[in-house]
Amino acid sequence: MIFGILLAIYLELNNNTWTYSLFGSAILLAFLLFLSKTRPSLRKEVFFGFTFYCAIFLLGVNLVMYKTAKNSPNHYQKHNNHTESYIIEIVDLPKDKPNSIQIIAEVLSSIDSSKQAVSTSGNVLLYFEKSPQSEQLLQGDKLIIRSNLQDIDAPVNPGQFNYKQYLSFNQNF
Repeated sequence: MIFGILLAIYLELNNNTWTYSLFGSAILLAFLLFLSKTRPSLRKEVFFGFTFYCAIFLLGVNLVMYKTAKNSPNHYQKHNNHTESYIIEIVDLPKDKPNSIQIIAEVLSSIDSSKQAVSTSGNVLLYFEKSPQSEQLLQGDKLIIRSNLQDIDAPVNPGQFNYKQYLSFNQNF
């Protein structure tokens, strides 16, 4: 299972073939179990063991695929090309930084150029310039923002802390 989890994380797997393979191996396991009850004289231990290990590996792959927020069909990044603005809700207390206000928000909807709102999901990390308005923002506030949301940059130096990967592993962004 650990090998399946690691493979799915580092290869960024997102394909229905893995899910179909998991269902196929589960059906094969059930068939082998049924066969071992009806015909105990057949030697099925090797096939059963191999199929069982494949099913556990595929379970690890599928766990990562379905628990990763970016793989959700309504994730805001899938609508990012046509979006003009977003409706967000602040989910954490704003943090006061030296030159800005840091906010973690959930993207509720994306609005395209024809003013059509599409329900979306996903969290974003936003920085607002310090101003009297931004200092009054509270958890639970809903905002309409016009922004071109960008991914957090990967580290440029080898061995440097990867904040983007850290947030991804914690299912925050």
